[in-house]
Amino acid sequence: MKRGTMKMLSLLFGFSLLAGCATPGTNVSVGYTPFVNATGGSGELYLVQDVTPQVGQKALWIIGAALNSDGEKECDLLLATMPAELISGILADELTSAGYLVKQSKSMPEQPAKVVRLSLVKLSLEEKLSLLNLKLDGTASVAVGLELWNKGARLQSFDYRASFSDSDFKEGELLGSFILKNSIRDVMKQAVPDIVRSLEKK
Repeated sequence: MKRGTMKMLSLLFGFSLLAGCATPGTNVSVGYTPFVNATGGSGELYLVQDVTPQVGQKALWIIGAALNSDGEKECDLLLATMPAELISGILADELTSAGYLVKQSKSMPEQPAKVVRLSLVKLSLEEKLSLLNLKLDGTASVAVGLELWNKGARLQSFDYRASFSDSDFKEGELLGSFILKNSIRDVMKQAVPDIVRSLEKK
């Protein structure tokens, strides 16, 4: 096959892969269900999410971009909700599954209680068309910081990082959802057992 024909086919294939990029971007949904299967939690727990939005974030939360084979941005990758709210909801579900009666809050409770406070949430997602294998290459990264409190005293803090990469022929929103969900799972596998262990320590 002639080089010019091959290049044209590659470009057409690339355009079809990135066809999901409509202005202003592609929405990435994370269909997450409790995954860790932790046990041992007991009683009431306050999950405090008071992380402020990062500078430059908008009503549709931009977490990354889809790039063409030249590294040029084709469209933004978006969440319909603030990243901290997404992680807070997922963590609430995991802690409920672990045995806690979770109450979500925007501020620290006045009464002494078991508290998990989100101190940091950062999500990033990038997809790039590879003409080498005619696939989309994607990488998602998640960073989460937690503070644990009990009976009015701060116990300790944790920082978690995870990233996940994969390639696929599918449209960007499907690949993005898959790799972002797996990155979040890796963080939850670390965080939920740490929370239960620290709060239930006798």
